[in-house]
This record gives sequence, C-alpha cells and structure tokens, in this order.
Amino acid sequence: MQAAGQWAVIETALQGTRTTELPHAELVVGPNTYSPSDLFSPNTLGAAISPQFTQRGAWVFDVASALLAPGAEQQMTLRVWVDDGRLDSRLVIRMTTDDPHVIRTHAVDLEPPVASVS
Repeated sequence: MQAAGQWAVIETALQGTRTTELPHAELVVGPNTYSPSDLFSPNTLGAAISPQFTQRGAWVFDVASALLAPGAEQQMTLRVWVDDGRLDSRLVIRMTTDDPHVIRTHAVDLEPPVASVS
C-alpha cells in the first residue's frame, strides 16, 4: 500500500496489568501527531490486552516524509494508553529518528499480532 508520506512501523509487546483493556496509541514526530493506520488490519495491534497474556505486534503510522528523512533528527514519541487518555496515565516512549533502534528499510512483512501466556 502506498503511504502519503512514509510508513513508520512500531513493533511492541503489550500486557494488561489488572483488567482486560483496549490500548490506544499515537505517534508524535516533530510537530505532528499521528494515529495508527487501519489499512493493514488485521495485521496490526488493535485487540484488547489482558493480564498474564503478552500481545506482540505492530502499529503502522503514515508520517510526513520530511520528518523521517535520514539526517532529520526529529524527536519521536510513542504514547500508549487505555480508556480515556485525558484522565488516565499514558506510557510515553521518546527517541530520535537517528536512534540506533530506528531501522530504515524499503519493505516490511507485517505478521498478525500474537498473544502468548507470560
């Protein structure tokens, strides 16, 4: 599928802490905030997470190309929350686009999310 900008794929593992919850995510890159694309469902995260089960998968965001260009050195922040993000705390993960964990590639195979007992 063609992105308006560039696809940013965030691979992660999630686990509920007390109850089964539906996680929400957004990616902030530079001045812009992005929601996960639904173009790749069911190969992306979007199901509820539960205690004692780890869900592994990815969220995919369509990000402006200039913000992800090599050498752009933009701040990236992944924010994850359950319920109403205005009232509950969020998990906030910050990195820059030149971080060694940021990998640039021309092709990605998205595997459907997998849940396993922790």
